[in-house]
Amino acid sequence: IETEMSNNTIVAYMCGINSFIAFLDNQELNQDTLIKYKDYLIKKNYKKTTINKYIIAVNKFMFYSDISLRIKKLKLQDSNISQKAINHNEYKRLLNWAKNLEMYDTYLIIAIFANTGIRAEELSFFTFDNLKTYIEVTNKGKSRVVPIRRELLRDIRKYCKYKKIKTGVIFYAANKDKTMAKSTVWRRIQKVGKAAKINQEKLHPHALRRHFAREFTDNGGQLAELADILGHDSLETTRKYLRTTAIEIRANIGKMRY
Repeated sequence: IETEMSNNTIVAYMCGINSFIAFLDNQELNQDTLIKYKDYLIKKNYKKTTINKYIIAVNKFMFYSDISLRIKKLKLQDSNISQKAINHNEYKRLLNWAKNLEMYDTYLIIAIFANTGIRAEELSFFTFDNLKTYIEVTNKGKSRVVPIRRELLRDIRKYCKYKKIKTGVIFYAANKDKTMAKSTVWRRIQKVGKAAKINQEKLHPHALRRHFAREFTDNGGQLAELADILGHDSLETTRKYLRTTAIEIRANIGKMRY
C-alpha cells in the first residue's frame, strides 16, 4: 500500500501469503521449509507463472519482515509464439454481436479496449468530465495520456446523450456512481464472444489490449510510442504484446516455396 501498488497486486500478494502461512502451519521457518513450499506448489500442478507469483509474494513478505530467506523463481522459457490472440475479424464479430444483442455499453467498452489499449480497471477514467480527445489515466503510481480516436469519441458522446449522462461515470451497472466492475465487464464480453463463436480462451483480460498493440504497430506506430500509451516502463514488456501467433507462423511457412 505504501508503494502505491494496484489493488489487484495487493490482493494477489495477500493470496500468496495466506497460502504460504497455511502450508507452514507449525513448521520452523527456514530455507528448507521454503524449498518444500515451492515443491508443494509444483505438485499442485499450478501454471509456472502462477507459482512464480506465489514465490514473489513470499519473497516480498520475507523482505518486509526483515528475514533474509528467499526462494528462487522457476525459470520460464521465453517463447516468441503466442498461441491465443484475437484477430481483427474476430474483433469486428465481437462488435457486431454486441449490437445484435443490444448490449450497447459492452459494444463501446470493447471498442475502447481495442482502440486505446487501456487495462480493464482503467475504464473508470472514462467519465463524462474526463472525456476529451485524450483520456488522463493514473495507474501503478504513473500518469499517462491515452489518445482517443475521433470516431470513438463521437460514439461515446452519442451514447452519453442517449443515456442522458451529463457528468460522472459513463459505464455503470447497478450503482450509477460506480464504474462497472472488472469481473462484470469480462463476463459481458465473454457472453458476446460466445454468441460470436470466438474461442473463450482468447477472451482473457488482455486480449483487446494486445489487439490494440498489434494494430498500432502494424499501421506504423513505434514501439516506444506504444510503451508510453500502454504505460510500460520496459520495452521488453511491450514486445511481448506483439508476439506472433502459431497460426500466423504456420500461414507464413505455407507461403514459402516448397
